[in-house]
Amino acid sequence: MPAKSFFESARESARGFYASIMRHEVSDANVRGYLRMTSQIEDIWNQVEQKVATFIAQGANPWDAYAQVAYALAFVRAARTHTVFVQELLAADAAADPSTAGFLPHVTYEQAEVLCTQIQSNLERAVMALNDPSVSTTAPARHDCCCARDT
Repeated sequence: MPAKSFFESARESARGFYASIMRHEVSDANVRGYLRMTSQIEDIWNQVEQKVATFIAQGANPWDAYAQVAYALAFVRAARTHTVFVQELLAADAAADPSTAGFLPHVTYEQAEVLCTQIQSNLERAVMALNDPSVSTTAPARHDCCCARDT
C-alpha cells in the first residue's frame, strides 16, 4: 500500500474532524467490523443445504428434509437479513452525505449496532439447531436495544 501524501493525510483528517466534531457523527469502524464476521453466513447456510441433501438422499421428501432443519435455516436467514439491513443503512448514509463517509449519525449507528449484535447470536443458534435436532426455541429471541421500553 503506497504511503499517503501530506495533502491526502490532511484532507482525511479534516474530513474526520468535520464529521465527528462539527456533525457529531460516530465512526462506522465498529459496524464494519461486525460485517466482516458475516462471511460465516454462507458457510453455515451451505451446511444446512448439505444436511437437506443428505436427508433427501436417504429417501426423505424435500419438505420433510427442510422441516428437520427449519430452525437452523430460519436463524441463518435472519442473520443474512440483518446483514443486508446494515449494509443498506451504510449505503444510504454514504449516498446521503458523501463528505462524511466512514462516519454515521448516532441514530443510524445505534440501529446498525443493534442489528449487528443479533447476527452472531443468530449464527450460534443456527449451528446449535443444525447439530442438535432436539434444540427447542420456545424462549423468545433476545433483542437488546438501547431504546426505552414500556414496563
